[in-house]
Amino acid sequence: MDLGFVLDASGSVGSANFGLQLQFTKDLLRRVNVAPNKTHVGIINYSDSPQTLTWLNTDYTLAQKLERVNAAIYYSSGTNTAGALQQANVVFSYERGRRQSAEGVTPVIFIITDGASNNVEATIRAANVLKENDIILVSVGVGTGPNINELHAICTPPASENYFAMSNYNALEQKLNQFTSRSCSEPATVSSNTTVTIEISKDKYKFLKVEIVTIGNKILITVTLFNGNVNLFYSFTNRNPKDPADFIDYQTRANDVDPSLWTQFKSYFR
Repeated sequence: MDLGFVLDASGSVGSANFGLQLQFTKDLLRRVNVAPNKTHVGIINYSDSPQTLTWLNTDYTLAQKLERVNAAIYYSSGTNTAGALQQANVVFSYERGRRQSAEGVTPVIFIITDGASNNVEATIRAANVLKENDIILVSVGVGTGPNINELHAICTPPASENYFAMSNYNALEQKLNQFTSRSCSEPATVSSNTTVTIEISKDKYKFLKVEIVTIGNKILITVTLFNGNVNLFYSFTNRNPKDPADFIDYQTRANDVDPSLWTQFKSYFR
């Protein structure tokens, strides 16, 4: 996963709540397996202007990311969310380390704020650019100050899944499990005729969203299994298919001795 945070350092937050926001960010990072070949992280801190704390293609270890969060400055000024989202588009560019869809990586950005932005229209435009680039935006409104319509507009639809209302900054920590699940369950979008090479840990799931160009044709999925077992599920309605009703195929254990005997299976479904 390519994971991002856009953190509010405006005057309405207050220094104590800003510290709680940073603590939440660090605690979430501790849960998502930050590593060179695992979760990459980009973080932006903003008020009148954005401060890039860390890029996707730098500081690959958890310790480095935590150190960069600790370097965040509480500016206590305006709420230029549009500028922060424009900077997020740079941080999440392929030139700055965003990984390709063929790597099975999902880009997700959490936007945390306790107030309305300085320019709602510009903020929505900046968010739309990110969404057009297939980046999942999750908006988090804290307290009674946020513009709910704005936060609904900037998050990836549906807002019922990608907008979270928090009563205060302490509530962020209380919802840590929910945010962890949300960040890890988003399927990576892949195009047709794409080969995805991924490693999946034992008893874990990897969700992929396949773009279908022509409705009505059969879909062919070919799995090359290097080691272990695999269960394959699909759904046209469930974002995270893993229930028995979604099951379509199963592959027995791959050959661990001779890599030339890697097993393939193909599944067709409409």
